[in-house]
Amino acid sequence: MVLPWKENPEHEPKLGDGISRPRPDEPTRLFTVEVKPPGAKSLRLTTPAPSAAAALTYAQNRWPQATVKLLS
Repeated sequence: MVLPWKENPEHEPKLGDGISRPRPDEPTRLFTVEVKPPGAKSLRLTTPAPSAAAALTYAQNRWPQATVKLLS
């Protein structure tokens, strides 16, 4: 049951090492990702990640409802 004052659990961010950011001991590079939440302006995020796929995963886990794409 979803309570009217509570967020839907699928829309809540999933945070943590290896989920929304790299693990502390992982070698990383900087990647720029565009995040477009529904009904809001897009934002650019430069985040360290071990790969481009991981950078997209990190952004999607932080903003589950957003559309994300890799810029560089």
